[in-house]
Amino acid sequence: MLLYTQVIGDPQQKRLFEDVYAAYRGRMLALARRRLRTPEDAEDAVHQAFLSLAEHFHRLARLPRPELEAYLTVVVERKCIDLLRQQARLSGTPFDETLPLVTPPVEIDGHKYVDGGVADSGPIEHVLEEAGFDRAVVIVTQDRSYEKKPYEFMPAARARYADYPYLLEAIETRHDRYNIQRMHLWKYEREGRALVVAPQKPVEVGHVEHDSAKLLDLYIQGRQEAKRLLVEIQEFVER
Repeated sequence: MLLYTQVIGDPQQKRLFEDVYAAYRGRMLALARRRLRTPEDAEDAVHQAFLSLAEHFHRLARLPRPELEAYLTVVVERKCIDLLRQQARLSGTPFDETLPLVTPPVEIDGHKYVDGGVADSGPIEHVLEEAGFDRAVVIVTQDRSYEKKPYEFMPAARARYADYPYLLEAIETRHDRYNIQRMHLWKYEREGRALVVAPQKPVEVGHVEHDSAKLLDLYIQGRQEAKRLLVEIQEFVER
């Protein structure tokens, strides 16, 4: 604990940090253990996340507890991805968190699963055309000008998933389906069936970001945008 609190100058904030650590460390550790291979890696990811929290606590201390937990969750996820990418680099295996070339598929009831984003990054058509809803609030992680490019590690994917041709097809065509889906989203927005929350400018945070200050800035941007649109979102949902 001393390692964290020694970077916090204000005594009251130190006590608050200790409370946050006690409240959320176990939850963050459970999250990291689901993402990583060993308990030691999970401990390392959580340690790095709380160190990042301590370094920026002067800006975060006033946030409500649920928002502090959300920030910690994002940082732990990023630290886990960072560790997986380092391990992949050492083993010579490409890594992309949207394609688990490093993390093995999860098996449930005899069926193997990978990241659902490979199949459908944002199922807006299903929500509005099949599930029976008349409108939807959609939060996207890229600005409106963003266009996804073809997956750059297809040779590695073909080698890894040679026994799964349908998965390979989904990976290879994902960028086309993603970009078409965005076009559909803008159409639903024009029709008044979707309210889209998007970054106001291109996101400069990488898929696996090392700079915790950039992550914090992006988090704050998202929070500010949500507050700006809160009344509009409420009116859209309740109309």
